[in-house]
Amino acid sequence: VTCDTDKQLERLIARNELSESEARHRVDSQMPLDKKCEKSHFVIDNNGTVEEAENSAMSIYNLMRDSKQHWLNRISFLGLFLIVGFTIYMLLKVFNRLPESWQM
Repeated sequence: VTCDTDKQLERLIARNELSESEARHRVDSQMPLDKKCEKSHFVIDNNGTVEEAENSAMSIYNLMRDSKQHWLNRISFLGLFLIVGFTIYMLLKVFNRLPESWQM
């Protein structure tokens, strides 16, 4: 979530009851918002109204909800888990270290 520096300072002063110099020091001690935006997959512009920010957030939510990426991630993880499990099973079998309950 990003906004103009002036608005960021104004909100910080109002919320935390800071002086302008304290608020500016706090903002300056963080990574600049433009750098954060460059590293982000999604950015919500919070310069407008609450409704505009909510609409932006809902658009991102809907985009993520409709994405199939989470299924690809789950299938990949399951595949990796099965490969590791099968590899361990085969190594135990080759070296005759299978527990008796696993032997067929």
